[in-house]
Amino acid sequence: MQYQIREIGSVGNSRRVLVDLTVTDPADYQNGLVIDPAKVDLDHIDSITPVGIDAGGVCLFDPLVKKVRVFTGGGGGSQGVPGPPGADGATGPAGPTGAPGATGPQGPPGPAGVNSSVPGPTGPTGPPGPMGPVGPTGSAGATGPAGAVTVFEQPGDPSPQPSGVLWIDTDAPVGTGIAGLEWEDVGVSGASAWVPVSLVDAKGDLLAATADNTVARLPVGTNNQVLTADSTQATGVKWATPAGGGGALTLLSTTTIGTAANFDITGIVGTYNDLVLMLIGRSSWTSNHDGLQIQFNGDSGSNYSRQDVRGTGTSALAAQGIALSSIQTPDALPTVNALANSFGIVEIVIPGYASTAWSKTLLIKGGHLEGQSGGEMTTFQTTGHWNNTAAVTRVTLQPVNTPFTFVTGSQLRVYGRT
Repeated sequence: MQYQIREIGSVGNSRRVLVDLTVTDPADYQNGLVIDPAKVDLDHIDSITPVGIDAGGVCLFDPLVKKVRVFTGGGGGSQGVPGPPGADGATGPAGPTGAPGATGPQGPPGPAGVNSSVPGPTGPTGPPGPMGPVGPTGSAGATGPAGAVTVFEQPGDPSPQPSGVLWIDTDAPVGTGIAGLEWEDVGVSGASAWVPVSLVDAKGDLLAATADNTVARLPVGTNNQVLTADSTQATGVKWATPAGGGGALTLLSTTTIGTAANFDITGIVGTYNDLVLMLIGRSSWTSNHDGLQIQFNGDSGSNYSRQDVRGTGTSALAAQGIALSSIQTPDALPTVNALANSFGIVEIVIPGYASTAWSKTLLIKGGHLEGQSGGEMTTFQTTGHWNNTAAVTRVTLQPVNTPFTFVTGSQLRVYGRT
């Protein structure tokens, strides 16, 4: 938009300006001024009024310079074109008398006076001596009092504001125009406080309330414990082993055969309701299948009995053994002659294994694949009995036939069941 604004004075609180506008057509007039709609945005002009024109003054378009001009006139006739410039005005009156000039320099000294006993006048004061060196820096002054801090308050914050720190809150700008500030309490007597990280010491530590607005560290429990409510504890909770009846299994040990051997598990704890053993095994015997024998606490006397039922292909078989030196389950395991990498599975459950009130009855079940022809897959279930009331603390498993070992890779897992 090609135009200029030149200030030519002011009236009150308003500025008087003369607007020079470039125009293309003298027919475009509005309020006595020429307007070029292509050069001036009319939508943003409220009004145009010539300022400072005498009575009879008009605004005309000067086609020579393509400008709007403001002319003054007197009387009621139409204003003619401007005349030539007027002659210079008369010389103005003399200005005010200037201020007195500066005092001149001192004259030379007069001739020497006649000798007299009267002292002569005091000579003029000599010029000042040179400035001495800068003195040493003085000691620091005392520290002044702490300055006041201006706080921008968040609308809706508590009033009066608690002692604290101004924190950033990107969701709620403050009313002063400084965005993202709000009060957060960092710990005042009688008020909530941030919990120091030094309160916890180890992985798994928890924070628990000991009273209203009071927290304390609750150390982590041991493996497989659960958090239990207990009103006698300072924090109202404690770590504890799950109560009986839940049926949960806890892995006590895992043994994997590295070199052909049997399994002999000792030191079995008596803190569970039942003992569960899971065997994944293959016999070192060179026939097609082998049996499994089980002994407890190193007892090799005639104190074991079993009742067995099994199925192979379309055939079923039942067998019984009384007063044996171990509990034996016929055809429980594949051997080295069976299908490559085929291991049998056997689950042994001994309810109440830690009791000393009754002799031990156990349930054994499993199955295996010997080959891929008909009649080469077996499933079985055996009920066994150890005629002894001692708590079971040791379990020995081995194949029935020589060399009485499991092949490398066979595994036994022992679980306690609640």
